Amino acid sequence: MALLDTPINLGNEIKARDIPLDPKQQPADEIAVQLVLRDLNVAEYYLLAKGMTVEWDRDDRLYLFRMPQAFWEGSSVPRSSLGMPLILEHIESLMPQVMNALFSDNPPFSATPRGKTKDLAGRAVTTIISKQLKEIRFKEQARLGVKEGMQYGTGVWKYYWKREKRYKVTYEYEGSPQLEKLETGTATIPTKKSRKVVEKVEEYFVNSPVVERVHIRFLVVDPAVREPDIRKAKYVIHRSYVTLEDLEQLRDQPGYKLPSKEFLQSLFEPPRESPERSLLEGRSTSSVLNTGISSLDINMEFKAMPRWQDSSENPNQQPLELLEYTTPTRVICVLNRKLCIKNDINPFNKVNYFSICNTDILDSWYGMGVSRLLAGEQRLQQGVINSRLDDLALRLSGTFLRKRGGNTPTQQLRLRPGGIIDSDDEKGVQMIQYPPAIADAFTEVEASDSRAQRRTGANELVTQGTAPSAGQLGRTAGGVNAAVSAVGARMGYLVEQICDNFFVPFLEAIHEMNSRWLEPDDINAILDDELGQAYEGDAIEIKNANIKFDMLAGAKLKAKMAMMQLAQPLSQLLMIAPVLEDLTNKGKKVDWAAFIQACLDSVDWPGAQKFIVDMTDEDKKALQAKNEFAQQNSQIALKHQATMEEIEQKGRAQAGTHIIKSILEEINPTSRMEVLQALQQMQSQTGGEGDAPAQSA
Repeated sequence: MALLDTPINLGNEIKARDIPLDPKQQPADEIAVQLVLRDLNVAEYYLLAKGMTVEWDRDDRLYLFRMPQAFWEGSSVPRSSLGMPLILEHIESLMPQVMNALFSDNPPFSATPRGKTKDLAGRAVTTIISKQLKEIRFKEQARLGVKEGMQYGTGVWKYYWKREKRYKVTYEYEGSPQLEKLETGTATIPTKKSRKVVEKVEEYFVNSPVVERVHIRFLVVDPAVREPDIRKAKYVIHRSYVTLEDLEQLRDQPGYKLPSKEFLQSLFEPPRESPERSLLEGRSTSSVLNTGISSLDINMEFKAMPRWQDSSENPNQQPLELLEYTTPTRVICVLNRKLCIKNDINPFNKVNYFSICNTDILDSWYGMGVSRLLAGEQRLQQGVINSRLDDLALRLSGTFLRKRGGNTPTQQLRLRPGGIIDSDDEKGVQMIQYPPAIADAFTEVEASDSRAQRRTGANELVTQGTAPSAGQLGRTAGGVNAAVSAVGARMGYLVEQICDNFFVPFLEAIHEMNSRWLEPDDINAILDDELGQAYEGDAIEIKNANIKFDMLAGAKLKAKMAMMQLAQPLSQLLMIAPVLEDLTNKGKKVDWAAFIQACLDSVDWPGAQKFIVDMTDEDKKALQAKNEFAQQNSQIALKHQATMEEIEQKGRAQAGTHIIKSILEEINPTSRMEVLQALQQMQSQTGGEGDAPAQSA
């Protein structure tokens, strides 16, 4: 049966009064379907006129480095048809660098509370979003979108809120053990049912944000948008193919108005409704190579089945086209271009898509990818290398020169082991001698690699971790540092674009969706599971939290790394004695608290403002007690030092007395008297300690 008995008439003109200006008022379903189909035709045929599908086919073919088999002219002898994976190498070399920069930490973002938001609420927001990112496989969706941006020039993501029905399996005992009374008390006796474990299925609903990568062929964007930001578009049409099971799941989503289940089932039964085919997803057959083989045949090995074809004999898994028309104020969903199943306001008040460009083009939404940048270089390398291999094949197999007339074989001659060629003339058959291989072919391939590296930044530093070997750049430390800085700036620029246009806005969107649609019980359940204990705060504080999101690999990545490397030598410089002395002479000092805070602020360390705080009264009392204890120890040490010095002086005096006494005993009496008189005279002049030895003598 047909979905509608009368098809939508696109010839009817849509009047201004048919589309209400008030976002809360929606147009009639028939007008909404006409609007979607008219805008789809305008945008789709504009892309076809620009040849975008042919360009995307060419990008696929270049990435897969697929070349058709060529043959020597007038024969079935195959020529060299080696494909060079230049574009694949550059994309696969850049992807690890970008992904490692984006997801270098866990979690890869920071949530800084602003205003009156408490730190506890900020940490709770970080915990909730981190778990949600894992559940929606955010890293994988980000990787696919970034890779499409590199290959086609533009990567797109779509986000929304989903209410999903799930089932949970738990296990419990079928019965309870029996209690029997004994003389000494009560005993628990196991029974057959108390030993048997049964399975229990529970149904529950999960509210969660969703992000999914949208292929560039599955999306139709307002052709008038002139910036590489899809949020600037007046409308976006997402084409998907849904099954009966998918449609039934939409019943639980707000805003959808689906017909009865029986009516939907009738669409998938004979005579079933045929899905509409997308003009943008069909492979281009007009791009024919020199062998007459189309790109469809070349790339079929790696491509999945078209989405509008049946991939299963299960009727519930057969597809129908679903167009989702999104504007900043409205969302309209049209099933198979005939039935409006959603005509509602846009709850986000914005186009709920994000986009990035590998290389943006002025006055255009579509960007330029690596495939477009290196298409010429890959074809050049394929041509040069295959020609060189053809030349090598000619040298190995040989080409014969045959003399006319005489008894000389007339069929095609081939070299083969043990082969014999009969001829009446000794020079009737001879091989053509070729000049040596041209060295310029090798040089040209190296020059092509160098040009490709300059365009994408995927040089030896990125792909192999080694410095460039050619030229003066890799011969000095300054040259290597300059190359490292250039590569880091190139990667940092791309990472910063991804963070500003996709990552940070998506984190803000998740927090907004959680604030609107995540229930307090769900918030507490997530936090209890993640923290391992009951959350002590209020869930309302989390919903009202004012949070600033930052990517740890975001803006000024290289500058942050340089600042962290400079902090340690700068701190050592400020502690050098000449520097401190010069500052003291000028009446200045180093504020180490401000220095540490500046270092933390330069790298956007989360919660850095809490590292250095004022001392509490308990801290001051502890410090005072510590200072008093230090003073007491200092006084004890000074007293001990004075006592030791006094003992040392007495020891020196006694030692001098014994020495003088020994000397006086060994000299004659006359000399002894002279010595005694001299000592008494010295004692009287100095007032020293000379009386003891004199009296003793």
